[in-house]
Amino acid sequence: MGIWQKITGTLVINEVEEDKEEIMEEGKKRKKKGRKKRKKEEEEEEEEGGSSRIVDAEMTFEERQVKKAELIYKREPTCLDRVVFGKKVRLLYALLLCLILGLVLPLLLTLYVFEGEEVVVRGYCGVNVSWRFDCSLGSTPQEEACHQKGCCYDPTTNGDIYAPLCFHSIPSEYGYTLHNSTQALRRSQPIVYNLGEQTERTLNLDFIRNVTNFGTKSLPLQVKIQRQGNDVLRILIWNTEQSFEPDDFVPEASNDTRHFDVQVTEKNGGDFNVTVSRVATGETIFETVYGPMIYSEDYMELTTRLPTSHLYGLGQRDNYDLIPNFEQRDRWALYSREFDASDTLSYSSNPFFMNFEKTGNIYGLYLKNSAPIEVGVLPIPALAFRVVGGVFDLRIFAGPRPEDVSEQYTKMVGRPYMPPVWALGYHLCRTTLDLDHYDDIVGVMNEAEVPYESDCIDARLGYPDALTPLSEEVQARVEEMQSAGRKFVLVQYPFLSVEGDSYESCKNAGALMEFNATSPYYGQIDKTAVAYPDYLSNNSIDWLGNDKNVQSLYGMSDGMMLFRNTPLNEADLDYSAWEDSASPNCTPSNPQLCCPPSGLPFTPYPLEDINRGSLCPALRHNAPHPATPTHREVHSRYAYYHHRRVYEVKKEMNSSIRPFIMSQSTSPGSGQLGGQFGGAYLPDMVGQRKGLIQVLEAGLAGTPLMGVPICGSVNSTTEAELRTEWCLRGHQVASFSPLMISHSESGQQQRNPPDFSLAFSNQLRYYVRQRYMFLPYIYSLFYQAHLTGRPVVRPLFYDFPMDADSRSISDQFLLGPSVLVCPSFQTVGSETTATAKIHLPPGCWYNYYKGALVDAEDGMDMELPTLLTDINVFIKAGSIVPLQGNLHDRINTTQDSRRQPYTLLVALSCSKYTESNDSLAFGSLYIDDGETPLDANPPPVAHQLYFNSSGRELTVRRDIPENCQEEDAGFSTIIDGIRVYGIEGQVTDT
Repeated sequence: MGIWQKITGTLVINEVEEDKEEIMEEGKKRKKKGRKKRKKEEEEEEEEGGSSRIVDAEMTFEERQVKKAELIYKREPTCLDRVVFGKKVRLLYALLLCLILGLVLPLLLTLYVFEGEEVVVRGYCGVNVSWRFDCSLGSTPQEEACHQKGCCYDPTTNGDIYAPLCFHSIPSEYGYTLHNSTQALRRSQPIVYNLGEQTERTLNLDFIRNVTNFGTKSLPLQVKIQRQGNDVLRILIWNTEQSFEPDDFVPEASNDTRHFDVQVTEKNGGDFNVTVSRVATGETIFETVYGPMIYSEDYMELTTRLPTSHLYGLGQRDNYDLIPNFEQRDRWALYSREFDASDTLSYSSNPFFMNFEKTGNIYGLYLKNSAPIEVGVLPIPALAFRVVGGVFDLRIFAGPRPEDVSEQYTKMVGRPYMPPVWALGYHLCRTTLDLDHYDDIVGVMNEAEVPYESDCIDARLGYPDALTPLSEEVQARVEEMQSAGRKFVLVQYPFLSVEGDSYESCKNAGALMEFNATSPYYGQIDKTAVAYPDYLSNNSIDWLGNDKNVQSLYGMSDGMMLFRNTPLNEADLDYSAWEDSASPNCTPSNPQLCCPPSGLPFTPYPLEDINRGSLCPALRHNAPHPATPTHREVHSRYAYYHHRRVYEVKKEMNSSIRPFIMSQSTSPGSGQLGGQFGGAYLPDMVGQRKGLIQVLEAGLAGTPLMGVPICGSVNSTTEAELRTEWCLRGHQVASFSPLMISHSESGQQQRNPPDFSLAFSNQLRYYVRQRYMFLPYIYSLFYQAHLTGRPVVRPLFYDFPMDADSRSISDQFLLGPSVLVCPSFQTVGSETTATAKIHLPPGCWYNYYKGALVDAEDGMDMELPTLLTDINVFIKAGSIVPLQGNLHDRINTTQDSRRQPYTLLVALSCSKYTESNDSLAFGSLYIDDGETPLDANPPPVAHQLYFNSSGRELTVRRDIPENCQEEDAGFSTIIDGIRVYGIEGQVTDT
């Protein structure tokens, strides 16, 4: 029984039934009526003979006391009575008691009875499972351990098997407040800072909890928000005592046409938030309020809600879908690492993505960070960056079209370079350590009349010391190859054998990686001790420029492929010695002792140990910016600097030609130095589809010149034999890819065309020659990529952003704006055909091989039976595609194909889709000498041709730079054929 019930149970005011008439009167009216009533009662008593007084006189003392109490009981209530015992007040008492029992009492129990267990005190735990941000990554703690982290625990997942049981509240216990701001709990209104037209704003932040959910010390932060004109926004979140890569961001003022508004708020309760919204639509594209914001020396986490789940990039991922699986809460690491075909890691790290908004606009975001990163997605949809080094340096690009994002992003990281034309031909490589096998390849390729551009002879010449001088036998084959008009592509590695001459020269130049710039460091490759040059150091430039082996090998090669530069270390690390010594004896004979345990509280999934298989993260680079960073902070940039140094040396040796340098590992900006070559890929359909995804992701990340080994580079994990079906399908796709290369690893089945039967080599020849026919169109696309940053090969959404169905297509691609390639990744089996499921974006399309028109109107899904020897290719209506040569004339290299005349493939538009109801078509062609750098003085001999078809007329306009000379540049300028799709009526030659 409540305490108020006990009081009113002994003294009930104004509820005696027989006294209602007396006590219901109020004020003067009640008093007046009372006097009249008492006078009347006295008169009645007189009439009754004073019987009442007689009764009173006859009462005993005790009876009179009882009656007196009754009269007091029946007295009128005072103001105090009404305040303390009124009905409405009693209801208030009840609510206060509920509050005490429901809130205050549990808090007291928590603070004193269960002292030591931390619980959520700021946020709300009853969130939908789709909103659960994981608080205990990599483990499933018990409820008590989860609460000790300050997180919510709920085993109920409503059937969502991927939902975490331990998750952050909303808002999270882990957040920040504005430094020196008015106490949030006492404010009635939130603090709001709008960037407006300002170029820059800086705010200081204080952490709410002094430790993170991994037990590391939280750090105070500074957030800097900057504009770069109307299109680019920067959000830098960092601890001011940290150093990071050179600050390349140059703020620029915006104007009334700016695309983004930025608002920094601290809501009631101290919930700091950065919100970025698009001015034109008001749609929010970035906001940090729903998830945690954590920052410590060894672990950082930043989350943002996304407008939609149509997210592209953040690669390269080992997947066969462009879009991550939000429902399954995909997690993956951006950490350059050597992998085998069964691994889920990748050679490259490109923390950049494009994301659709609900309105159909698209924006981009680049996290400039080279430390190990884990990316995670949530169903709501949302994204989390979890990093173990560096800073949060976010660059947001306004778009609003995909091509706008590409132009804005590559303007910042570097426009893609213009490759020499021979780089777009067919390339061969292998790892056999058998020169006789190379000789056989050359003989059969010539016999089968399969054109090819270059050969590496062997990927392991001198391995693992790639700077070992070539033997006389190899040099003779190089000279023979070059005399036949082909190119020698030298394979190089980032490490040096400690027994080689170049090791000593690198050491003497002060360009080797060391512990604390004093103690030597060693790794192991193929059971051989190796050392690693510090390519971030300027000393590496002097070493490469003066090393005699470098000068000899680089001078002999026409192009280069940089393998295993993630960088790889095969030493089987032993941490036991570090338990007894702060610095075990690291020597060439025991490289397994050369790296201490990482000691990190968190390791990005699916990594188990960031040390293994890589250069030791604890090493320090001798780099000027930032000052002596650890390798962990710049790990994913090591290959970039390796690529850059080799590029600079090659350009210094011969500035009159464009270098051709392919790197196995890339990061933002690698596209301005060359391209990317994939490594270990399976030959089956799954492996080929994954390879396509990585080519598409590389293009979006600013490296359009990318290719994976045709038919894979390693054996299948499910079948003993290499199926010719896989290799034929692989050549079909590769003929339309940016880079066409055949390569196999050591100990694997060889898969260059001559490794099959002569009859099968003849089938492959068809698609290789088709590749050379499309070279003028592909070369022109690379010229446009160099100018604008647009990828050569793109996903369908890139050119058709408003077609919702195109956004989820991962097994088709566009070669430029005009050619739609629909590979078949289905096995034929015992049948003669495989069914290809195809999506045609809105508009009209022509079958490339047959000229048949398909009007897809608003987009169309179709199924086509496809022979093993066929691939489905469509030409977009309204396009003019320049082709060169034919499938019948023999050619050996691009030198031959470029001297053949051109044919224009004119695919007329459907008249109902044009304003004038005319059939129109447009196209262009860029031609130059194929090797002179575009920034040379004088520039290369170049021609820009523009094609315009309207009605029954075709117009060709040619632009020639003023300072170019008309001369024989080794290429044809003759158009001797026009092929028209979509024309009605009879055609006459006038």
